Amino acid sequence: MTRNLPIFIILASLFLGGAYFLLSPKLGKLPTYNGPVQQIRLGVSKSAPQLSTLIYMAESKGYFKENKLDVIIDIEPDSTASRKDVSSGKEDLATTSDFGFVGDSFLPNDLRILAAISNTKLIEIVGRRDRGIVKPADLKGKKVALTQKSYSEFFFGEFLTLNGLNPSDVTFVAKNLDKVQEAIVGGEVDAAVTNDPFAYDIRKALGENVVDLPTPLGRNNNLLLITNVQAIQSKPVEIEKFLAALIRAQEFVITNPEDAKRTLVEKFKLDPTYFKQTWPKNTFTVTLDQSLILQMEDEAVFSIKNGLTQEKKVPSYLDFIYSDALQKVRPEAVNILR
Repeated sequence: MTRNLPIFIILASLFLGGAYFLLSPKLGKLPTYNGPVQQIRLGVSKSAPQLSTLIYMAESKGYFKENKLDVIIDIEPDSTASRKDVSSGKEDLATTSDFGFVGDSFLPNDLRILAAISNTKLIEIVGRRDRGIVKPADLKGKKVALTQKSYSEFFFGEFLTLNGLNPSDVTFVAKNLDKVQEAIVGGEVDAAVTNDPFAYDIRKALGENVVDLPTPLGRNNNLLLITNVQAIQSKPVEIEKFLAALIRAQEFVITNPEDAKRTLVEKFKLDPTYFKQTWPKNTFTVTLDQSLILQMEDEAVFSIKNGLTQEKKVPSYLDFIYSDALQKVRPEAVNILR
C-alpha cells in the first residue's frame, strides 16, 4: 500500500498527471511501426460504449491498421465476462472498471493493468419525487435498487457516509444493471443507483417525477485496459502498438471533439441529445497515475469492510501494474510511485 507516502509526493504525482492531460496534444512524436501485420484480440463490455471512446476512435480512424495491427474486437456482456476471458487467454486484452478489477484482485490471478483509458463521472443517484425524495437525507427508510459487487455499491457507500447515513438506513434491492431502470420506473423501489444511458432513460420515463441527488464526490470511475502475463510475454510489441494507437486517438479526441461525438453517435445509433449531456462527464486519456492506486486501495478497504470478500488484507496494486509498454510509447503518461 502507498498510504504512508508523503503528501507532497502524492500531490506532485497528481500535478504531473494533470499536466499530461492538458499538454498531451503537444507532446513528442509517437513510435512508428513497420513489418507484417500482427493480430491481437480485445474484449470490450457493451455497456456505456462511450467509455471505450478511444478504442472505437482508433478503429474508425485507422490508427490500429497504420500501426500494422489487426485488432479483433469481441463485444462482452459486461466487464466481469471480459476479465474472465482475458484471464483464460481467450482474449489478449480487455476493458474493465477499476472496482471490478479490485474484486478479482483478492485471489491469485495473472491479470495486469496496462493503463486507464477513460475517467468518468459514471454513477448517478436518482429518486422518485412521489416517494418523498428531494434530498439525500430522504433516502432513509427507502428502497434503493443497485447492482451489487459493482462500482455502484462502492460509490453509493461513500455517498451515504458523506451525507451522514449508514447502509442500514436504506433497504437495498439487488438488480442487474439492465434491470435497475425497470425497478424504479415501475415503482418497485424509491430510488436507484445506476449509470448512463440508464439514468438518462429513467429521467425521460419519470419526467418531472425524477429527482437527481447531488453526488459531489472527488473520485470517478476508471475504465482500465488489462491483459494477462501470457500476452505480455508473447505479444509485447502488439501491446505497444495498441497503446500507441489509443494515444493517437486521445490526441484526435482532444483536438476534434465534435468529430469524435459524431462518429460514436453514428456507430452506436445514440441519441445526440443524450450524448451531448454525457460527453462532459468523461475524460479520455491513456495514463498510469498514482491516483488510480489510491482509489483501488480505497475500493479494497470498502470491499473488506462490507463483506464483499472473505480476505482481510488489501493487495499491493503495484504488483498488478505492467507499465513497460506505456513507458516505451509515452513515458509522460506514467506517474506511478514505486
